[in-house]
Amino acid sequence: MVGTFGKDKFEVWVTFSFAVLNEHRICFYEATSRYVDNTLVEKYIEDNYPIKYDGGSRRAMTNATNFHNVFSVCKRRNKHRKSKSTDKFA
Repeated sequence: MVGTFGKDKFEVWVTFSFAVLNEHRICFYEATSRYVDNTLVEKYIEDNYPIKYDGGSRRAMTNATNFHNVFSVCKRRNKHRKSKSTDKFA
């Protein structure tokens, strides 16, 4: 549970899943409770998962709905790996 909202204190639950795609660890999240406050979910993730990339501008996780965005990032990172000897994703 990531928190509650409303006068009835609706509980907000989020499921976190991890996968490895093209040698990159990816965290996917999905709000799985009956009632969802997306602002609460985003704040919880921002407060508890500070890992960023792209110069600190983007979280290194995505919600399950945006799974397709992960492929372009992995492709770009793999291209970078081939041209450099170290991985700057970590």
